[in-house]
Amino acid sequence: RSADYFWKQFISGAFIAIQRPIQVGDVIETNGFLGKVKSINLRSVVLDNFSGQNVELPSKDIFQKPIVNYTHSGERRIILQCGVGYDSDLEQVERVAIAAVKSIDHLSTTRNVDLEFTDFGESSIDFRILFWIDPLKTGPGPAKSAAIKSIKAAFDSENISIPFPIRTLDISPNDIDKLSGSSSK
Repeated sequence: RSADYFWKQFISGAFIAIQRPIQVGDVIETNGFLGKVKSINLRSVVLDNFSGQNVELPSKDIFQKPIVNYTHSGERRIILQCGVGYDSDLEQVERVAIAAVKSIDHLSTTRNVDLEFTDFGESSIDFRILFWIDPLKTGPGPAKSAAIKSIKAAFDSENISIPFPIRTLDISPNDIDKLSGSSSK
């Protein structure tokens, strides 16, 4: 690599050290990676990506690209898509889904859980539920998984159906005979 590359790395690392947009322990997202900052050096920043791997990002890439620092904001919004049967009472759906999400751990104490009906789908009335978590206590994956399990259990207990796509097959009498192995003559 060229000397120019190393100087850019060094200068970028120095700016990160001086400006301190991130610190060790911060949960950040940058350059397509999400993780907790393990170390900051003049040459690179090392992230723990919450999957057991360390990601080493060149300081130049950190300095030149956007950084989302979840530690500074203290919250992260999760959007969960779902659908219910056309025969569902939408007021009940909204009430039950919001209560189910409010029962999971690590929700923000300063933000509401919101539900928006979005579409008349092919086999369901679609909605999305929006909630905020504390990213220092849980990641978006575990929070979304907990919300899905909680909503499913609540819907089951309230007899609210989450339909699956329905397909109609049009089979002629000749095709039925071919499928059953017999032929009419």
